[in-house]
Amino acid sequence: MYDLPVLQKWSIRVCSNVVQIMKCLTGMNFSFMIERRPMSTKIKHQNLPKELHTVQHWIFDMDGTLTHAIHDFAGIKRTLGLPPEPSILESIATYPAEEAKRLHQELQDLEWDLAHQATPQPGAMELLEALAAQGAKLGILTRNSRKNALATLKVCNFLQFFEEPVILGRDSAPAKPEPDGILQIVEHWGAEPSQAAMVGDYLYDLQAGKNAGATTVYIDIPRALTWQEWADVTVHHLDALLQQIISSR
Repeated sequence: MYDLPVLQKWSIRVCSNVVQIMKCLTGMNFSFMIERRPMSTKIKHQNLPKELHTVQHWIFDMDGTLTHAIHDFAGIKRTLGLPPEPSILESIATYPAEEAKRLHQELQDLEWDLAHQATPQPGAMELLEALAAQGAKLGILTRNSRKNALATLKVCNFLQFFEEPVILGRDSAPAKPEPDGILQIVEHWGAEPSQAAMVGDYLYDLQAGKNAGATTVYIDIPRALTWQEWADVTVHHLDALLQQIISSR
């Protein structure tokens, strides 16, 4: 079989001959049809995998990452009487203190019910077990409340993998995309942000990771690649992340 550079040169010669024939027949100049840009023989990868097996500090988003996404955020906004934009926490922050306090309590009550309906994402248990078995440090950083995070982790039998000081919610540190929660967790571990990976399914997870200087892992379950530009590594399910960790050894 011909290699790629040979095929490229052959195709350009064919196109050039066709252009010359058309020019002779019609008197028109068709040279604009030939692509003049140099053709690369290399496949470009948007997300070259890091050596994930070297990462020993893992911070996970919770809802939609370790658990199935069941939050209807548009519905929650309607229930709370919030506008479609911005995001819920950012919207509540624009209200006077007493009104914001009431909205936060209503949000807490709604998400408390959802916490008890949580179910594990496929591959989550296997991933956490594998990381724990190799001695990795595991943390949680969620825009949910810490109380709801603890309830969710307990319902899904994930609580065994996380020390309580590194389970942080919106009431523990400024919410993602701010990097504060990540910095707080790695400081507790005595590590540097560059030694950690932030794993999540949403833009704020990845922005928080970048803002902190951590490796970012995008769990893109819908395969939409919406926020791939913020990710160092993109996978479409947690089994694939575990496989990447294993295969990078």
